[in-house]
Amino acid sequence: MADRVDRQRAAIIVLIVSALLTVSLAILQLTNLLTITSLCLYAAATGLVTSAYSPLRMAMIASLV
Repeated sequence: MADRVDRQRAAIIVLIVSALLTVSLAILQLTNLLTITSLCLYAAATGLVTSAYSPLRMAMIASLV
């Protein structure tokens, strides 16, 4: 994926999704709606975002050097 798309744009999109996930977790916590199920879904979604961001980050570092 890191070689097929614009790296900077993809990294920004992935970071925005990560921020939205974090805000949603905070809202669930503040409204006392956080359950084990929603926490597990958050963990899975965060894992997917991290797995998408890591190759992008490595590709951007290689292009900077």
